[in-house]
Amino acid sequence: MKREKELLREILLLVEDKGNPDYYGIPSIPHYSREQVEYHVILLRDTGFLKGQISYGSNKIAEAFLGLTPEAHDALEAMRDKATWERFKKWTLNAGGTITVGTALEFIKFKIRG
Repeated sequence: MKREKELLREILLLVEDKGNPDYYGIPSIPHYSREQVEYHVILLRDTGFLKGQISYGSNKIAEAFLGLTPEAHDALEAMRDKATWERFKKWTLNAGGTITVGTALEFIKFKIRG
């Protein structure tokens, strides 16, 4: 499955909005399938942006208790600003579209300071 930067951002914003530290469930996000959202929730957890417990049933996520990590809060400071987010997306395209989460976070932190 292809990684969607907009979906990653939407999930983080939704978890923050629903009330950190724990958001229960897999969010429903317009224009994305449940499978896409589940995949991206796991990506965010595995890369250290989401914390929490995920349990599985019938080969899909049955429930999830999600919260934001300090890294996610740092990233969201910049992601909320639409101009910074657009610069970030343009930068990733210029970098060939493939960057690590760590590199992305450093870029976002740099834009916050700069």
